Amino acid sequence: MNSPPAGGPPSGKAAAFAYLVPLLSQSPENVALFILGYGLADFETDISHFAAASGIAEHALRVIAAIARQGQDPAARKVKEQHVVSRVLLRQFADPTTGLVGHYSVQFGVRPLTGPGGIAKLGDYVKMDSQTTEELWGKTESKLPDAIGAARAGTLFTNPDYVATIKEAIALHYARSLDVHDQHEGLWKQFLDAKRASASADEAGINRLYVLKTDDTTGKPDDAMRETLVTELMEGSTNIFETGIAFRFRVEHYFHEATKLLASANLEVLTPSAGNEFLIGDVPVVTSDASGHFRGINAGVPIGSAKMVALPLGPELLVSLGPNDVYRELDSTYVKRLNTWQIEAAHRGVFFRPGGPAEGLAVQVRPPTGPTRS
Repeated sequence: MNSPPAGGPPSGKAAAFAYLVPLLSQSPENVALFILGYGLADFETDISHFAAASGIAEHALRVIAAIARQGQDPAARKVKEQHVVSRVLLRQFADPTTGLVGHYSVQFGVRPLTGPGGIAKLGDYVKMDSQTTEELWGKTESKLPDAIGAARAGTLFTNPDYVATIKEAIALHYARSLDVHDQHEGLWKQFLDAKRASASADEAGINRLYVLKTDDTTGKPDDAMRETLVTELMEGSTNIFETGIAFRFRVEHYFHEATKLLASANLEVLTPSAGNEFLIGDVPVVTSDASGHFRGINAGVPIGSAKMVALPLGPELLVSLGPNDVYRELDSTYVKRLNTWQIEAAHRGVFFRPGGPAEGLAVQVRPPTGPTRS
């Protein structure tokens, strides 16, 4: 590794510089986020020092800095409403004549039939630069119909590209899931709380900042001033979290990491026995430990340590990671189990083929919480 130019980073952020340099080899999304924490303007000023210290070409760092700039730009293109279940998947559950999908709300019960464009979506889910994330998802979603068609026809394993697309679809629906979003929010809040506590406890650091702010070398900040100074120290990190900048970069990171994890995995293509169908919830990728008692990232089962990872692809089709690439039929007990897990994992609702056998299960598993609508 080359040594940085003499004098070190001119911004004076020596500790932050030393912290950031080892992180530059991480994913571009993580690096962009760390750059914003360092300060984009300071990073661009110090970029030659970062290049020399990390061994990464300066032009490559400028590319990531440009990504960081766009990701934190309030004027960057946005998609107002975003699906947490791809419309490609929802269409598989639609009535072939009407194109409508059955919908059960965990709050309000059975809802009117709806087109795939009107369900399983949230406003401002990715708050910043969301058009970029939509374009990333679209690369997988555009390939998914053909891959599902191959799975349905029994020819999935004859085409490695189709297999890769199915795995990407699992990674995509895991990474942008409501559970992953909630854990991201919780971890960032813990990080901010810990950072505030550390800053508040650093009396010497607060005193130095007080002198810089006030030129008062004889006094010390009172409690109100200390709180103000700590808040100023927290401003950058707090803004990155509250504006949604952090999630904009982390959701892409989660997708790429999940895709890598699944690359070497085997797939089971599961079909229900006669008279049974799958449904799909708004947290469509269910992860489970070996016992089946602990499911989902909030129960301590992220995709990397799960013994089962399953995603419905239609009423008659579900894919799961398994020991071998295989087609397998499931009996009614197992179909009900997987459908129950979808219903239990849902945040807002589940979706199914209208009039199909899965329609009545949701109310049995999760009676609507209300209040009811007329």
